[in-house]
Amino acid sequence: MALDQASRASLAAWLAAADHIDTVLDLSPRAWRVPGDRTILGVFEKGKPRATWLIVAERSVWTLAACDGGWVSEPRETLAEILALIHLRSAP
Repeated sequence: MALDQASRASLAAWLAAADHIDTVLDLSPRAWRVPGDRTILGVFEKGKPRATWLIVAERSVWTLAACDGGWVSEPRETLAEILALIHLRSAP
């Protein structure tokens, strides 16, 4: 699943404002060994070698998972809602 125009715009704006994020990588092409078409994005914080968050989209439903600690969000309808959760959970 490719990002639609609204999701791409949300991600670009969020990345421009998120000074603690190094990069977001599309991990969808990896062999996940699960059936179905989905988007999987890895969110990497500055100074960390592994993704802090995984964003998973399937059939227009978005979910956020913390790679450390096992927290998983309730499903959301937009990527913008998921990105807002990262901001809230990363706040000091």
